[in-house]
Amino acid sequence: MPGNNSAWDLPGVPASVTFDVISKDTTRLKAHVQKRGEEGEQLASELDELDELELLANVRSTTSVSGTFATDLDAWLVRALPVIEEGDSTADGQFDRISAAARLNTIYGHARDVLLARTPVFVHYSQIFTVRPRIHLANLAQHQATKRYR
Repeated sequence: MPGNNSAWDLPGVPASVTFDVISKDTTRLKAHVQKRGEEGEQLASELDELDELELLANVRSTTSVSGTFATDLDAWLVRALPVIEEGDSTADGQFDRISAAARLNTIYGHARDVLLARTPVFVHYSQIFTVRPRIHLANLAQHQATKRYR
């Protein structure tokens, strides 16, 4: 018997990005931030702490940027933004790509919630109550025998 489960997909839109897409940007942005004085060194050490907490240590190139990993990475980016030099288009581009990858899963989840809320409810025909027929077969046979219905 079919359940009340659903599966869906947005064609052409990835649910998340894998770490290999942003690994170089993450390394380069960390190095850029580290050069920006004491606050930058603090932020770089925070990213290292995330590594020690096995956030990045167990990350492989095929790891999806989602869940706790994406949340922690996005929180680090928010703290790192003021340290990034204004007008540095390279660092800005790295920040934007990492941020987009970290937030993609959340945006995809919100889109899923909106679409599921707007999905109409479908009722399987076997779950509808039994409808009593309007034609009584015995009466129909009797009427045909008396030639009332032809």
